[in-house]
Amino acid sequence: MHEFRITPVSAPLAKAQRDKITAFWESENAQVTNPEKRLEEVAYCAHTEDGKLIALCSYHLGRGIYNELPLYFMRVFVAKDYRQTLLAFNLLAHLAESLADEAKGNLIAKGVGVAAILETDIVKNRGTIECCRTFQFPINKRPLTFMLTGYTPKGSPEYCHFFERVINSSKQHNNGEKHSSDSLTYSALRRVIPGQNSSLDASIASFLAKERQLELESAQAYLQQKIIYIRHDDEAIITLGLLAPKFLPEINATLFGLNLVAASEEVHRINSGASSFIEDIFSDMNVRHSGKLEEAVGLYNLHSGKTSLPLINSHTRFHFQGLDDEGRELRIRYFDGAKLVV
Repeated sequence: MHEFRITPVSAPLAKAQRDKITAFWESENAQVTNPEKRLEEVAYCAHTEDGKLIALCSYHLGRGIYNELPLYFMRVFVAKDYRQTLLAFNLLAHLAESLADEAKGNLIAKGVGVAAILETDIVKNRGTIECCRTFQFPINKRPLTFMLTGYTPKGSPEYCHFFERVINSSKQHNNGEKHSSDSLTYSALRRVIPGQNSSLDASIASFLAKERQLELESAQAYLQQKIIYIRHDDEAIITLGLLAPKFLPEINATLFGLNLVAASEEVHRINSGASSFIEDIFSDMNVRHSGKLEEAVGLYNLHSGKTSLPLINSHTRFHFQGLDDEGRELRIRYFDGAKLVV
């Protein structure tokens, strides 16, 4: 069993520390393009019990590949003999925790989260990647979840973890989702299979035609090939959830687009229960996800513009993915255990 200790590095580095790190890079044939800059970015080092340097972790402030958010990009370099251990993740855990502590309650924090990019060679050897990665070491106060958020031009996946209580402070365009009390009583979630109940099919088509001001035939056509969820009250449909699979090039994967349609005469009431409806839909779809690589890996929704929602919505757990070419805000939530072929 490998024994090591992890310690923080205080800037500026003493000459002896700089020489030790430089010698470590040379002994491990590390390809460091700008050694002086990298030395300034080192935050944690790992040593064996006898003081031998075996790994280090550094970071720099940059912009997310797709979400374009200010993030602290973390890099780890581990000695060859220790690359089959959890040392790299342990170093990342230490750095992520310290950066999160700095950002907590700090309204002028430069970064809203941390990001890590898996090296292309590692990805190729694995063949698949996880859409979410969660780990917790003793240093962490709570589990850290990193979500797949994009790819580098070389195809290396980028993962982000957003700091707690840090919100997307960009200009508000619309609120997107409203969450007051979810204490209202609704019927249980119902998944509808078209063709099994002609009366219910007709009611759903009529509801959609009325709320979206469509011709009945157009509403019926729109419902084709959709996964349908409803919530009703006193036999009247009050919320309709429609899902359809779509390939998203930003993730290089297929996800189900979620579209909610609420009864117009009860908009305030529906908005207060929207988050629970979304959560119920996700839970049901998540249970049905078998983990096969060819399946959709989660749900997404599009908002008409930039919202003021937190980067991770505490009600629905959808995270901010970025803006599309039309300025619409894309939010995603992955199924548990979802993986992609790379």
